[in-house]
Amino acid sequence: MQFINNLNVKYKILMIALVGIVGFTLYLVMNYQVTQDNSQRLSAVRTQHFPVLELSDRNIVYLDKIK
Repeated sequence: MQFINNLNVKYKILMIALVGIVGFTLYLVMNYQVTQDNSQRLSAVRTQHFPVLELSDRNIVYLDKIK
């Protein structure tokens, strides 16, 4: 940590900005990955889970009509 004390104020301020840019970039990368995962999950819900839910709802209606 001694090297930070030896730096000029200009470089210390630039280092703060650099840390902010790196942090924001990491945030964007993580956010992109989560968005891609959620997109895949929503696609699975649309193609697999929702049709099963519709069929089960239809079967409940049929069972009610039988009663």
